[in-house]
Amino acid sequence: MLVGMFASSSQAAPLIANALGATTLPRHAVLAIDGRTGSGKTTLAGQLAKELAPKYSVCRVEVERHIEGWAGLASGLRDLARGPIPQFRAAGACELPVWDWHADAWGQVERVPAQGIASVMLLVGCGSSSRALAPLLDGSIWLDAPRDLRKQRVTSREGSPDSWWEMWETQHTELLEQWDSASHATWRVSELSGS
Repeated sequence: MLVGMFASSSQAAPLIANALGATTLPRHAVLAIDGRTGSGKTTLAGQLAKELAPKYSVCRVEVERHIEGWAGLASGLRDLARGPIPQFRAAGACELPVWDWHADAWGQVERVPAQGIASVMLLVGCGSSSRALAPLLDGSIWLDAPRDLRKQRVTSREGSPDSWWEMWETQHTELLEQWDSASHATWRVSELSGS
């Protein structure tokens, strides 16, 4: 159910935070921030976490840290839905295995949040509002941005994405064909430029 649509992350963050503050959230709520690679998910998550901080204890989970490499998007999201996200919803904290992208292997397990409990988890990343996770969410934000802008952002942040871009986009497209996360989003942010 679409509640609001915004032209930029900076416009969206305070308004979404106000809307969340005016509702009764579960004790441990999960909000997904989804969109294509380079659409601004992490930027919005940072802005929204700051806006929510006066009222809520917020933790952030970046999906890509907790899935098994470039080919593991769908299976990694299912794994999150089977264990860590329900664990967070029940207790306000969870344990997540961390993928070591340099070693191409699982690394340590991290506790989220590192200490204490959180009242809101921002689940950030491609597929964070996919079919596997949607039933566990208390709301979702979908970010749109033109492909050229997205690729430009990724290139300036990480260098050329040519070795993985198409493989990742294909996996995300397959998820979106199963569940149209954009049309199921609570809020949408559609950027037409880099503003």
